[in-house]
Order: sequence, then C-alpha cells, then structure tokens
Amino acid sequence: MDQLPVEVIGNILSHLRAARDVVIASATCRKWRQACCKHLHTLSFSSKDWPIYRDLTTTRLEILITQTIFQSSGLQALSILMEDVDGFSASTVTAWLLYTGNSQHCIICQDYANVTFLKYVAAQLK
Repeated sequence: MDQLPVEVIGNILSHLRAARDVVIASATCRKWRQACCKHLHTLSFSSKDWPIYRDLTTTRLEILITQTIFQSSGLQALSILMEDVDGFSASTVTAWLLYTGNSQHCIICQDYANVTFLKYVAAQLK
C-alpha cells in the first residue's frame, strides 16, 4: 500500500460508501490524509450509515459535515441523506453547494420544504 500513488488512494477512498469510513481511513497516515484532502471525488453522509448522526443537534451535524467537505478540495459528487433532521440552515447548504461547485449534489432531509428549497438553490447555481 505504501507504493500506491496518492491519486489511487483518493480514488479508493471515493468508493467507500460512508463519509465516516473515509474520515477514519484518512487518519491512517499522512499519505491517506493527503489523498482524502486532494483526491477524494465522492463523499456521502447518511443517517443510515452511522446512527450517531441522529443524536447530534442540527448545528453540530452542520459543523461536522462542513468541516469534512471543506477538507476535501477535489469533490465531484456530494450526497447528504439525513432523516430526523429539522432542516439545515440555508446559508450552510449554500456554502456546501458553492464549495463543491459544478459537482453532482444530492442533499435530502425528511422535511419537504427543505428539499424544495435545495432544488431551487441547486438550480440557481448551475
């Protein structure tokens, strides 16, 4: 594994289903952390992947997601699927969408009004 190029490690990390697993893997060593920061293409957060998400306040969840997204400069696809969340703040969601640029986005909460707003914001950014 030590001989794998950092780009290949980033590609491997992009195929992990859960953002939690990506964060844990990136803590393995400096090379993996660099791969996560510069060569991670896909990141997915889901309340089904890690039940602890449900125990966090919406604000704490926003901070956790924001910190993870902002550490990954090469994102091309972002997926956030959260159940039992009151709704993310508009400014935070806009920051996520702007940071990931022309990437593919999927941000869904159970709250229908929030989903409608997100579809509108995503359309405005294109």
